Amino acid sequence: MKNIGTTLKYLRESRGFSQRAVSNGIVDYSYYSRIENNKNNITHLKLVEILKRLDISIEEFTYLNGIQNDIKNVNLRKPIVKAFYEADVEELKKLKTMFKKRFNDTKNWNDRYHYILCSYFISQFEDSEFEEEFLEEILQYFDTVTYYTENDVKILADFYKKLPQEMVFYIYKKMFIEHKSHSAYELSRKNTILFHLNMLHLAFTNEKYKYALEILALIKEEYTGSADSLAIAMSKYYDGLFIILSEENVDEGIELAEKGIMVLEICDLNYHAKLHRDELEKLKRKVGISKNI
Repeated sequence: MKNIGTTLKYLRESRGFSQRAVSNGIVDYSYYSRIENNKNNITHLKLVEILKRLDISIEEFTYLNGIQNDIKNVNLRKPIVKAFYEADVEELKKLKTMFKKRFNDTKNWNDRYHYILCSYFISQFEDSEFEEEFLEEILQYFDTVTYYTENDVKILADFYKKLPQEMVFYIYKKMFIEHKSHSAYELSRKNTILFHLNMLHLAFTNEKYKYALEILALIKEEYTGSADSLAIAMSKYYDGLFIILSEENVDEGIELAEKGIMVLEICDLNYHAKLHRDELEKLKRKVGISKNI
């Protein structure tokens, strides 16, 4: 691994440790200082000891170190997701071609992943199948992961609709509910909220209400501040859906749900607004049918 010291410094400072606190009892303080300046090497055993002190797994460190040494990869996902939400298929095709060429040149898995992501998004707009070999690669990847990084959260966020549902909920619960075995370097707060909402939508629309209630409880627990208006509004939206589902006070449930959709529209999250409006209308039809029986 290249420039290990740069990544160690980044992690140490983000965790609020001094160089002395990190190195004490593991390596000499002055020696460690030179490691952070990429002037000294470090053995694998000593590196693992330092990472344990920082509460970072070796898998996560390897991933973050790769990002530090290939900073161009950091924002590569953004234009792909932007093109998808804007339904710009031609841009997705251009990006797909670019990543295919990059992968052929570099054999870098990140380039391969972004190529697969472009292929997946294109398949949602055109009458083309998403190749099974791509899906198999994603499944094999998750089978090998024991500690989830920011990158793994993004992969699940990208492919949750395509992966087997039970597997998706299993990984999600391990990431966020049971052990929270994922990196401290999470998605941005807004994107994390949207990911939770996507998972909640998946659970509710597939009538996996037990999962939906667990995710809803997590959102209510995690997001309570003045800056969390989107999460709070969408919590009330799903409270509304569960009220409608119970058929106890349908009008109140619809009012709560409509307010949640309004917040999405105010935030210019039009894709998500449509997604949740369709969800509401589907539930209203379901309740209406059940009342007429």
